[in-house]
Amino acid sequence: MRAKLWQVAALCGAMLVLPAAAEEPKDEPKPETPETAPKEAPAEEKKEAAKPKATFEEPPLHRWGGLRLTAFVWQPTANGADDVVATRFNGTERGLNAALAVAPKSALSDGYRATWLLPRHLGAFDFGYDAIRNSTELERLEPGVFVFGESLVIPGFAGIADDGFSDGFQAKSITKSRRFRAEYAHTAFESPRATGTWHAGLHFLGHSKDVHSTYYALAPNLPPVLPPSNANPALFKPIPDYGQWQSDFSGTGIGAGLDVQYHVHPRVDIVSGFALGVVGGNQKLQYRSRTQFYTWTDPNPPNETIIPTFDELVAFLQDVGSIPNLQQFVAQGSMIEDHTHKTVEDFEAYFGVEGKAWRTLRVFLLLRGLAFVDAATEITPSAGNLISTPTGFGYQITDFSRTDHSIAYVGFVVGLSYRF
Repeated sequence: MRAKLWQVAALCGAMLVLPAAAEEPKDEPKPETPETAPKEAPAEEKKEAAKPKATFEEPPLHRWGGLRLTAFVWQPTANGADDVVATRFNGTERGLNAALAVAPKSALSDGYRATWLLPRHLGAFDFGYDAIRNSTELERLEPGVFVFGESLVIPGFAGIADDGFSDGFQAKSITKSRRFRAEYAHTAFESPRATGTWHAGLHFLGHSKDVHSTYYALAPNLPPVLPPSNANPALFKPIPDYGQWQSDFSGTGIGAGLDVQYHVHPRVDIVSGFALGVVGGNQKLQYRSRTQFYTWTDPNPPNETIIPTFDELVAFLQDVGSIPNLQQFVAQGSMIEDHTHKTVEDFEAYFGVEGKAWRTLRVFLLLRGLAFVDAATEITPSAGNLISTPTGFGYQITDFSRTDHSIAYVGFVVGLSYRF
């Protein structure tokens, strides 16, 4: 009986304890507040984080440095290279003489540059080459109208009437300029927005000029060859007059300059710079002149020879008996001035934009000016005497003058460079 009572009591106690245990509060996780809850990244930031960021910086140099090759083309206009080859008389009413000059045309030219970038920010060795050539012609032909003054020949016997005029001419001017630079370059200043680089070294310069003209008597108004005359037809066809001057210079000197890059965008730079040099070297000058004239020898003693006037020439050509005593000659005059010392200055300036196209490939567009000061010299005889030689007639030049010529090239440059 006691055992049963104990079992009942234990059962009742258990029934009392279980509800109480069920009513005790359990430890539940605290709700997340805005301060403690993890923030979710926006969708745009997730996309940017997924894509690698683009870099516009050039890759680092090799252990030996780097090599940058540059090539460009441009079509510069040559200023100051107009060469007077003739004059035109506009009549007594106006009383004016116009100078006729060969104006150089713009010619497509190219240039090249190689830069060895040294490692460890030690600077660079820069080599550049420019070559420009201009060839231009000028022609005026007006048969029977003798209004063109023969500017390039010695005045004596110039023209069919020995008055210095022709009725047509053909002239040509050839100009060549070459420059090679070997310089050392290093950073002058550097900031997040701009970089400056100075460079200095050797300049090798060559400049040549050739101007020549042929003057004609297309319709000299000479009487025709009529039978039974057996005259030499060459007497009725005057030999053209000819004049030419040449100048060739080559030398070595020093030069320096500064290049500036202004960074407006990771891919785009505004670039500008200037350079100047002083070059000393040797110059060779040449001049040639050829004019035509007639002589008539009296068949009677003392067989005197004269140079007839134009009216006398016409009269002799109309007289069958006098024609055999006529002859046509040329008077040549030439001089050369070789290996004279000359100093020439060269200037360069440019401004433009440069952009990165792909990796280390860059393209650029520039407005460029390049000038050579007193690079060519024209020599012109101013006095001389006609003398007879075993080979003909020639001028003994007793005095001459020099005229220096400068030239400036201006134009747009398009090019590209690549760094290895």
